[in-house]
Amino acid sequence: MVAISGREDYVTPRSGLLIYHDGFFDLDGIYEKMKKWFSMRRYDYVEKEMQIKNKPQGREYVMGLWGEREIDEYFKFHVRVQIFSIRTGKVKDGNIGWVKINVQAYIELDWTKRWQGTPWKRFLFYAYNNYVIKDRIQRVYENKLYGELLEVVSIAKSCLREVHH
Repeated sequence: MVAISGREDYVTPRSGLLIYHDGFFDLDGIYEKMKKWFSMRRYDYVEKEMQIKNKPQGREYVMGLWGEREIDEYFKFHVRVQIFSIRTGKVKDGNIGWVKINVQAYIELDWTKRWQGTPWKRFLFYAYNNYVIKDRIQRVYENKLYGELLEVVSIAKSCLREVHH
């Protein structure tokens, strides 16, 4: 088992999970369903980035949808969804083009920074995470966040479908 060394414990690879799709998709549906999911799960939701550029080959969209939820005074869940689409055109029921969706999820440990002031406190933070509560972090919190991550991926994939004309 890998030691928990920092304040961020990722349940995805640090670079995130990538979903690629070339064809029909519902960009508005992804956006609306993600917003609704963050709200239903009681995440504090921020649109970190929202860009639309008109290019000769079609529109380019860049969206950053970030959410965080306090679990208690020590744990905080983070879910980040980055959407990048190029060659995007409007069709009757959605969009057509190439889209990449990157989903990251991690647990922020000691988000109130009570264990970060001195080298001694940081040592205790490391020992506490890796020897006292590591089992609880992995079995309870990582599993819970991973389940939520799967819901987000499922929402994204549900909008990458054939659009019927």
